[in-house]
Amino acid sequence: MAKHKIKKGIISDKLGQKLKIFDSEKSVFHTFNDTATFIFNQLKHGQEEHEILKNLVEKYKISEKEAHSDLSEFLKDLKSKGIID
Repeated sequence: MAKHKIKKGIISDKLGQKLKIFDSEKSVFHTFNDTATFIFNQLKHGQEEHEILKNLVEKYKISEKEAHSDLSEFLKDLKSKGIID
């Protein structure tokens, strides 16, 4: 599995229970729920996909299949929005 890099110009800040992401190049805000925030923070700390997958299973007590599906979908969404490479 791959390691993803957050693109330059992406600013993140936790406000309340949600993580707010600002894309300074596109002047767009994104709001992430708890699970998305967990994944994004793992990416910020340089975790590879397989490490994030393991951590999702442990933290949320879900199957590896469910974690893989959720992670893949979220990473695809981040790529389509230009947040990660």
